[in-house]
Amino acid sequence: MRKRQQEADRCSSRLTPRMQRIGLDIAALNVQVADKKVQGEDMQRLDQQQFEDMRFKGELVKQATALVQADRRQQQTDCTNFSLQHLKKEQRREWYLSDPQQLKTDRPPRIDGFTPALSSMQMFEGEQGVCPNMKKEKRTEQVNWLMAQMAEKKTREEVEKDRDRDHDAALLQANSFRTVCAIAGMQEHRAEVMETARENEQMAICKSARQKSWQEREIAAKKEHMANTMEHNRMREKFDYAIGLTGRKRDYKRCSYEEECKAWDTNRALVQAKKDRERGEVDADAEYRKIGIAMRKVGDLNEAVWHQSKKDDRQSFDAANMLSAREKRRKDSKEKEEYASFAASPNDPLPSPRC
Repeated sequence: MRKRQQEADRCSSRLTPRMQRIGLDIAALNVQVADKKVQGEDMQRLDQQQFEDMRFKGELVKQATALVQADRRQQQTDCTNFSLQHLKKEQRREWYLSDPQQLKTDRPPRIDGFTPALSSMQMFEGEQGVCPNMKKEKRTEQVNWLMAQMAEKKTREEVEKDRDRDHDAALLQANSFRTVCAIAGMQEHRAEVMETARENEQMAICKSARQKSWQEREIAAKKEHMANTMEHNRMREKFDYAIGLTGRKRDYKRCSYEEECKAWDTNRALVQAKKDRERGEVDADAEYRKIGIAMRKVGDLNEAVWHQSKKDDRQSFDAANMLSAREKRRKDSKEKEEYASFAASPNDPLPSPRC
């Protein structure tokens, strides 16, 4: 029944021969195409309207921006015209104090027919004329002034040299102290390493002595056990057992099978314990050797780091000393250029007067 119902449903979907061949509803498809075309036209019309609105808003913004720029240009023009018309520098208060044409427009001193006041200070020392005595006096003052400068410079150089000598002496003393401290530190470090090595050697000797004594005791115990076993009275008997008055066997020289198995198990446990103990001692020796190697490596690394730090310190000190010497040479050369040494004589030309 289910198969028949499925076949009936399948056949009912075949409405017409055309649909049976094609498998689609052409009218429904045409309606869908028309609807999609109308929707596309609506979307295109909506996009066109939005584009027109955006263009209109852009024109409005452009016109508003142009108006604002025009107002700003007009305001700037008005400010500039007002400044040029009403804010000239000649119209400011106290302009005469900074007038560059004041000396040209001012009245010259000592005009014929005009007697200045005593406070005008229009009579200067240079107007008295040039006489030989005054010239000689000026020359003498200049020579004295130059000699005083030379003496001052020489004194300053002596002070600088004394200061440099004191600094060099202190630096040499500090270097010697630092070298002594470094040597003392190296000696202490070497003494600590040697003391550690001696302690390790003493520990190894003690351990070796303990192992040797233990081995000797173990060998002596084995020999004693073998002697006791071989010299026991039962080992010299001819028969393995004796027969009592009742006719039963007694005093077995050899043990039973169960006792023999138990003895073998005990011996196996003893041998295994001995091997484990020997293995543990070997491992302990290996650990001691590893610890000794690690301590030696740490000591070598610390010594290398210490030497590198001392080398870096010496290099930094040498660089600082070279920089100080270079700076001092540069300073001395600059002072020699500024203060050139010379001996003044009456026949030398006069130096230019100082302002």
